[in-house]
Amino acid sequence: LKRVHYTKKSVKMLRQAQRQLLAASHSLTRVHATILSNQRYYASNVAAQTRHHQSFTSTCGEYKVTNKNPRSLELLGTKRKAQGYSTTDIDVSFYHRIRLHRSNKHLTAYVDIPDKTILLTATTQEYNVGRHLYGYADKSAAQNLALITAQRLKESGITSLKFDRGDTLYHGRIKLFAKTLRQEGIQLIMA
Repeated sequence: LKRVHYTKKSVKMLRQAQRQLLAASHSLTRVHATILSNQRYYASNVAAQTRHHQSFTSTCGEYKVTNKNPRSLELLGTKRKAQGYSTTDIDVSFYHRIRLHRSNKHLTAYVDIPDKTILLTATTQEYNVGRHLYGYADKSAAQNLALITAQRLKESGITSLKFDRGDTLYHGRIKLFAKTLRQEGIQLIMA
């Protein structure tokens, strides 16, 4: 065996490295515990949301139905809406939001959710939409775009939306777009 002689400086450095390793392992343990507790919380939260039973009574007896549709809680109105932060003026208290983007040449309708994921769009730039229009950004284009958007919303199962008009006035193309959506059976909640 070879004998190793340590100096005071090397012993101090070794002890400091041991303390750093120990502190790092403790922090990793805390992070791991936090991750595990978050996983347990989200798992229990998801389990509580998916365990939505409804009892029905018919002529042949009482039976239970478990609805496993991920949007069922939102359709029943029992899912919480995101509230956002009190320090910002960004409104996120909705399930779905529709926006109409107007440019000088085209109109585009976006349907998104609070985390800004776009679920569906309809625009006058699409070939099959634009070929039936005389103008791409006038009132008739807004009305036809609303008809197409309403059809796509019904196909995707979305019947209630928050209408976000942004900074624009509720007038002209915006008003006609919203009116046509309502006539097609889409419920709009004004911002």
